[in-house]
Amino acid sequence: MRQERVLCLYVPHFRVLAERWRRPELATEPVIVHHGGKRPLVLEGCALAARSGVREGMLLSRALSLCPQATPLPADEEYYQRRQRESLLPWLRLTPEVSAPGLGLSFMETRGLERLVGDEQALARLVLREWEGFAAGMGSAPADPAGPAAPAQVGIAEGYFAAALAAQHGDRPVSLVAPGREMAFLAPLPLGVLPAPDADWREMHRRLRLLGLNTLGDVARLGRVAMQAQFGLPGLQAWRLVANDPQGEHVFPGVEALRGSLIRPEVEAGRQFEPALISQADLETALLGLTEEVARGLRREGWSSARLQVRWQVEARPEATRAVSLKEPSAAAADLLSAVRRVLPEVLEGPVVELGVRAEALAPQAGKQLTLFQKRKASQRLAQVGADLQKRLGQAVLYQVQTLGPSHLEERTFALAPR
Repeated sequence: MRQERVLCLYVPHFRVLAERWRRPELATEPVIVHHGGKRPLVLEGCALAARSGVREGMLLSRALSLCPQATPLPADEEYYQRRQRESLLPWLRLTPEVSAPGLGLSFMETRGLERLVGDEQALARLVLREWEGFAAGMGSAPADPAGPAAPAQVGIAEGYFAAALAAQHGDRPVSLVAPGREMAFLAPLPLGVLPAPDADWREMHRRLRLLGLNTLGDVARLGRVAMQAQFGLPGLQAWRLVANDPQGEHVFPGVEALRGSLIRPEVEAGRQFEPALISQADLETALLGLTEEVARGLRREGWSSARLQVRWQVEARPEATRAVSLKEPSAAAADLLSAVRRVLPEVLEGPVVELGVRAEALAPQAGKQLTLFQKRKASQRLAQVGADLQKRLGQAVLYQVQTLGPSHLEERTFALAPR
C-alpha cells in the first residue's frame, strides 16, 4: 500500500539556536541546554560541545568538564516551541497538514501542492527560503565556535519515517527519495536511527547488535517473521518501519503529532480606547470592528473558529477574559459578533479601556452546500467566497459552467471556463 508523500524540515541544535536568538551575545560562544533538578542532565549542546564529547542525557557536571568554556542554560521548552511554531506559520498558506512532533523536526504532507508551488524540488526550495528568512529575521548568526553550524535540510519521501531520515541523513540541503525507493534508501543507515521508546525497544537494539546486525538493511533481510519471533511486537513494528510499511508508521512520532499537534495560526485583534467606552452602542461598534478583523484573518488563512477568547479591561480593574463558543465553526464576522455579544453584560460593568478577541479551536474551513436559484444574500456570500479563494490561490482556481448547446453527449453540452 502506497503512503502519502511527506516533506520533513530538519533544523539541528534548535534549542541552542533559539537561545542564541534570545541572547545574541552567545552567537559565537559554546552553549549547553540542560534540564532537571539537583543533578541536571544535558538536553542539547552546540556543535563545539558535541565535538568535545558532550551528549544528550549526560550529567551537566560531566559535560562542563569536557567543554568548560560552554555557557549552561536551563531549558525553556515553551519558548522553543513558540519559536518553532512561528517559523512554520507560512506553511499554513499551502496546507493545514503541518505537524511538529519534536523541536527541529517538522512535517508537511505534499498532496495537492504541485498546482500551487510546482514540483517537489520547488516546494523544498520554498520551505528552505521561508526558514532562512525567518532565521534571518530572528537575528540568526552563522558563526559557530566549531565552524559553520549545520544548515537546515529538507527530505521528501513516502511516509514520515523515510522523510525524516532523508532530511537528517541526506548529503545535500534537499534530498528527494523517488517513490518506491524508500527501502533502498533506508538500507545502509545505521541501526541507531530506529526509535527506542521503551525498555523492550532498547533490549531489541542490544540483541540485534549482539547478532551482528548493524544497519536497517540487515533488519529488512532478517525478515518480518524472524523479527516478530525474536522480539515480539517491537520486532514486527521495527521491520514495518524499515520496510516502509504504513502499518509501522504509528511507532514513529510524526504520525501521532499530525493528529494531535497540528500547527494553527494565531488570529487576534485588540484595541485600546481613550476616552474609555461607556455606552453599549460604542461597545457594539468596537466589537464589530474587532470581529471583522478576526474574520478577515481567518478567511485569509483558510480557517474557521469554534471558540473565541474575549478579553477586556475596565478602568481601575484587572484584565478579565471569557471564552465563548460558536454553534458551529465559522469565519463569518456576523457569527463571531453574535457569539461575542454574549459577554456584553459582563463587559459593561464600567468604562472599558481595552478590548481584544482571539480565535481558538481552529479547523480548516469546510465547504457549505448552497442551493440553486440563490437569494440575494446567499449570492453575495458565494461571490465573497470566490473572491477570497482567488486572492489566496490565484485567478485560475475557479471555473464556471457554460452551456454549449443541446447535444446527446454531456461533454458537448457543457464546458468549464475560467471565472
